[in-house]
Formats: sequence, structure tokens, C-alpha cells
Amino acid sequence: MVVMAMFSLPCRICGEPVDIPGRYGFKLKNAGLSETLCNRCRRGGFLQARQDGLNAAGDVAVRPARRRLIPAMTIVSLVLITAVGLWLQRGAWAPPAGGQEDVTGLDSPSR
Repeated sequence: MVVMAMFSLPCRICGEPVDIPGRYGFKLKNAGLSETLCNRCRRGGFLQARQDGLNAAGDVAVRPARRRLIPAMTIVSLVLITAVGLWLQRGAWAPPAGGQEDVTGLDSPSR
């Protein structure tokens, strides 16, 4: 039968001794760690953090329109940029303002 050494470190919140078995406890003690958390304090901290997280998630659920606004604005921006680009391109390649009459009135170098 192998007997492992138990190291006892105080809980940093409530001061209750926390037993840490074997090599892990030895390494913690030699590393200079003098305090740790007991199961009760660890569980209480977890439950408090979980409750805070659920409360924060509830606040986000109240404002779902803000999350939907980003994709909608992206689509509107894409359509607007495409429309302006097509409009500008059509304007650049448009025939002269006078129409066909102005084009035929020019002197041709071949005459």
C-alpha cells in the first residue's frame, strides 16, 4: 500500500484547510503558493459568475434589433454601391448629348 502525503493549505476566502494530495500539493507548496480555494468557495464563485452571466445574457436578449441591424445595413450598402457604380458606368459610356446628328456632323479625316 502506497501512502501519499497530504498538504494542507488555507482557503483564501474562508480560511478552511484544503487538503491537496501527493506531488501536486508538494509542487504548489514549493512554488510558494500559500492559499487556495476550498470546494465551497469555488462552487459559490462559480454560481455567482454563472448568475452574472445569465443576467448579462438577459440584457442582450432585450435588444435583438441591434444585432439584426448590422446584416441589413451591409445588404443596403452593397445594393447602394452597386447601383451607384452601374449608374456611373452607364454615364461614362453614354453617347454624346446631341445624339446621332452631332456624330455625323463631324469632319471625317478620310474625306
